[in-house]
Amino acid sequence: MNENHFPKKIILLNFHALGDIVIFTTALNILRDIFPDSEISLWTYKYSKDLLKHILGINNVELIDNNTFKFPYILYKGPKLLFKFYRTNKVDLVISFHPNKYINFLFVIFLRSYYKIIPGKGGLKDIVAKDFKSFKHGLNHYNEIMPKICFEAAKLYNKEQFIKFISPSLYIKDNDVTLFLEKFPFLINLNYIAVFPGGGSNIGEKTNVRQYPYMASVIKNAFSVFEHKPAVIVILGGIDDYSVCNKLFIKLKSDNFKVFNLQSKTNITEFIIAIKKASFLITGDSFPLHIASALNKPYIVIFGPTDYKEKFLKTEKSYAFYSNKKEFLYHGKFYGDKNEALKFYEDINKMDISNKIKEFYNTYYEKDFY
Repeated sequence: MNENHFPKKIILLNFHALGDIVIFTTALNILRDIFPDSEISLWTYKYSKDLLKHILGINNVELIDNNTFKFPYILYKGPKLLFKFYRTNKVDLVISFHPNKYINFLFVIFLRSYYKIIPGKGGLKDIVAKDFKSFKHGLNHYNEIMPKICFEAAKLYNKEQFIKFISPSLYIKDNDVTLFLEKFPFLINLNYIAVFPGGGSNIGEKTNVRQYPYMASVIKNAFSVFEHKPAVIVILGGIDDYSVCNKLFIKLKSDNFKVFNLQSKTNITEFIIAIKKASFLITGDSFPLHIASALNKPYIVIFGPTDYKEKFLKTEKSYAFYSNKKEFLYHGKFYGDKNEALKFYEDINKMDISNKIKEFYNTYYEKDFY
């Protein structure tokens, strides 16, 4: 093909949870860099609707019901979706970020495109192999899978030499910040540490096993030498995180911290801004760590029974704690019991986490990041 040739219309398929969509912006940014003049459409779950307002580079969005691919919904929603696929005008390039080979087979049959890039096929055969178990559920590895998929797209148009890694990103409007500060005026000109103690959820599925159980303890130890705690703490959480956020609030309050609990008080936009405005973030393996990566915000993440290599984007401003155990219990779904999951967290030295919090406090807290 002519080197100047490019796909006029691209459809990207990504049916995953919110954190995975943020990771996916890595691929979107790379593709937009390779094909700046292409019309890019994203087909994704309705679950992601509010998040998509903060993602640049997408021309069109097609929102699909969240449970379309789950049994028994696929029996009656599936045919409807395939008919929609078939009726869609033919495009130049379709790229699937879905790991399921059966779903991808249907994409190949019904979504008409000149080229199709499907995980498990051609140059992407290895990324859904059994030994990539943790990658398989989400196809969401920052440094490996996202660039690899984009490289396959670039090769089709003789542009592989132009591919380069581009970090994930989120966009925030100035007006959204103004509205945020009107709603939470006590955060104006306030330095604070954002803490997410919850486990988040995967499209409604609770993932409490990703909650670090010693969050209050490591924060207290980090500031134990101070009678009056110098750091302000803002607790963030979703609707399923009431218990863990409330317990953390009570424990920190009793230890003389100035602490605010915003659990379930923020929408997606406000949640992103609350992290953006923080001096740094402390979190487990969940949506907030990907927001911090996309905003280039300093953060500390504590991984439990998940593979940190899949979800952690190493930068000068990020630090990950993780267990050295080789067999993970969480691969999109949890396999095992709670006690086994706790062993992963117990494998991490608590004082090391406290010392890292102290280090981040000394490095970032006094600086105005916003």
